[in-house]
Amino acid sequence: MKRLPFRPEFEEAVRSGRKTVTSRTRRYGSVADVLDTPFGLVRLTGLYQARLANVRDNFWRREGVASPEEFVETWIRLHPRKGFAPDRFVWVHEFVLEPQP
Repeated sequence: MKRLPFRPEFEEAVRSGRKTVTSRTRRYGSVADVLDTPFGLVRLTGLYQARLANVRDNFWRREGVASPEEFVETWIRLHPRKGFAPDRFVWVHEFVLEPQP
């Protein structure tokens, strides 16, 4: 089974359903794949490329943050070498947490 890594700081947002999107510099899986995460299994419901500016403007809530500015701050913290480049394309992974047996 493929793994979709998450940092521990995102556990509450994923488990509560507040975080249903994660943007990554690479693609993990395909739509309908079930991926293992540190918080349980997730099913990919959408997967596409978008500019970081689009993610910041349209998906910040689904990324589990409180504002577009917090999304940018989080991205920079997680990607300190390349920072936030608004025109950079990233992979947007939409997901749902699978029910626990």
